Amino acid sequence: MKSSILTLDRVWTKTALFLFFLSMAILAPFIKIQLITGTIVNMVLFLSVSLLGIEAGVLLGFMPSIVSGFVGFAPLTPFIPYIIASNAILAVSFGLIGKKWGFVPAGLAKFGFLCISSYFMVIFVGQPGLPPAMLWLQIATALGGGTAAHFLLRRI
Repeated sequence: MKSSILTLDRVWTKTALFLFFLSMAILAPFIKIQLITGTIVNMVLFLSVSLLGIEAGVLLGFMPSIVSGFVGFAPLTPFIPYIIASNAILAVSFGLIGKKWGFVPAGLAKFGFLCISSYFMVIFVGQPGLPPAMLWLQIATALGGGTAAHFLLRRI
C-alpha cells in the first residue's frame, strides 16, 4: 500500500512538473526577444530531460515553435519544422550524452543541424536560409539555457 502511494505521489509530481515546463514553453515566445525566449526554451528542454526524461524534452520541444508561428515570428515560419527537429536533437543528444556538461555537445548538435538544414533550404529548395545572426542566436541560447539549467540542477 505504501509503495502505491509513493508511486502515485511521484506521478503527480512529474505531471505537475511537466505542466509547469509546458506553461513556460508556451509562454516564452510571447516575450518576442529571441535571446531571452530561446534561452528560456532551451533551459526548459534541458531541465525536462534531466528531471522527466528524453520523451518529455522532445514533446516539450514542439510547443515553443508552434506558438512562435502564431505569435508573430512570421519570418521563421518556413523553419518551424527544422527548429522543432533541432529541439528534439537537443533533447535526445543531451539525454544520451549525459547531464553534467552534456548541454555543450547537445547545443552544438542543435546548431549543426540548423546550419545544415539552412544550407539545404538555400541549395536544394531555393528558399533563403536562416540568417547567420539567427544561427548564432541558436547556439547562444542553447548554451545559455544549458548553463542556466546546469546551475539550477546543482541547487536541487
